[in-house]
Amino acid sequence: MTIGQKIKLKRESLSLSQEQLAHLLNTSRQTIYHWENDITSPNMNDLQKLVSALQTDFDYFFKNTPDHEINNVDEVVSDIYRGVKRHWRKAYISLFISGGLFTGMGILIRIIFGMMFPSPEIPNEINGTPVTTNVFEPAGIFKAFSSFIIGIGLLLIIGGIILFIKDRKKQKEYM
Repeated sequence: MTIGQKIKLKRESLSLSQEQLAHLLNTSRQTIYHWENDITSPNMNDLQKLVSALQTDFDYFFKNTPDHEINNVDEVVSDIYRGVKRHWRKAYISLFISGGLFTGMGILIRIIFGMMFPSPEIPNEINGTPVTTNVFEPAGIFKAFSSFIIGIGLLLIIGGIILFIKDRKKQKEYM
């Protein structure tokens, strides 16, 4: 409820017309009209006059009071639970999606750069069996990088699964 609406409501509850209130405040009827329709707002001096003329206090104008009283506590609790549930659902869905994207990117990087930089095989001097390059070759760097990204993706997916399980447990406790 705006200040203008509160002025009008209080004025009408005291059975005052706009002209009568304007006379009490030593202002014009148009000013009262502008305040009540939220065209302009009263300054602090006018608010002090309004408080005394309307037999109220500053809290009436500035405190956000609900338009209706809360009658059903269970309804409020269920509304809060639905809001929390919605946020949990968003959290684990976003973790699933981002985890899937990271895992997919890691696999894609590994495939693409594996084709671009095949790991050369160097003969081992001891027994002649081939071994792959070390981590500091281009192929090794991209394998390590893609493994890191795949690991992050899998961790995000696991986090999403954990949140999903916690949400289900909370839902069962509430029921």
